[in-house]
Amino acid sequence: MKSVERPPILFLNIGWMINYDGPNVNDPTRGNFGWLQGHPHGHECYNFSNQNGFCYGSHPSSFNTDITRLGAMKAAMSIGGVLVVWFSRDPRTNKAVIVGWYEDAVVYRTFQARQGGPTLYDYPIDYKVSTSHKNCKLLVPSQRWFVVPNRSETPGGYGQNPNWYGLGDSYLNKVWHYIQTRGAIHGQRKPRLRTGAPRSNDHEKLRRVEDTAIRIASAYYRSEAGGSREVKSVELQNKGWDIEAKGPIDTLLVEVKGLSGKSLVAELTPNEYTKMQKHESLWVLFVVTDCLSEAPQSYEFRFMHDANRWESASGGVLSIVTKTAAVVSLV
Repeated sequence: MKSVERPPILFLNIGWMINYDGPNVNDPTRGNFGWLQGHPHGHECYNFSNQNGFCYGSHPSSFNTDITRLGAMKAAMSIGGVLVVWFSRDPRTNKAVIVGWYEDAVVYRTFQARQGGPTLYDYPIDYKVSTSHKNCKLLVPSQRWFVVPNRSETPGGYGQNPNWYGLGDSYLNKVWHYIQTRGAIHGQRKPRLRTGAPRSNDHEKLRRVEDTAIRIASAYYRSEAGGSREVKSVELQNKGWDIEAKGPIDTLLVEVKGLSGKSLVAELTPNEYTKMQKHESLWVLFVVTDCLSEAPQSYEFRFMHDANRWESASGGVLSIVTKTAAVVSLV
């Protein structure tokens, strides 16, 4: 940061994306904004795209921004030195969270036209905010945990207007601290070691696959990409998930499936499937394929409330086929 003092802060509500680097069929803009009901992408899809060393930010709807609340004079059309915080409703948890920010940004009272800029569906993309690309920080989805309250939850929270100015000094200071620390919350913990007697070849192969999957999943959630979470193994407790990944506001219940082949086909036990349905906002399916190779592949599936289905971060949709079983005996 350029200064230890808290700058003026503007919050802008936008649709949910992974990269915000232009329209991508695997990264649609998700949300309840009117424009998105008929288009797969909103103008905010370019918000973190590097455009000749700059980022130009847009938000849904045509609301003006009251820049006087950020310190501008009444007649001014723009103000610089603003911290712009972008937030969106996470389709996995149905909570609005901070997805990224612009430091030292220029904020305009009205949308600005840009000559030679990108277009979307033949419409030019006007912008409300601009800054140097080096001042932009986009969080990966696992790091998006700082909740932004709406007015139905908290008096003074954000409403229909995409522009929001915070909840006063206490809340703004928390946001400022979060951004200064880049959301760093946890140190690393040593991985759990397994002990036990030698096993048969088939059992040993199965255990190697399971161990590899657990190790990869645990390392992912401990990493920055996975949210720098505290990981605890609960494999032997028959909870319906294998590890618990504790973050600052929630604990993910992660069922880990290891596969020796490349095909992503796995079975859930009745208990696991029940917990998957019961805890859909927190339960996660983490699948590792090709576990015995030098390059295993991992996939994380989360429930997306807006689409009512399980998806991976890359847009893959989980197909679920339920089965019934029977117990037979001699009478």
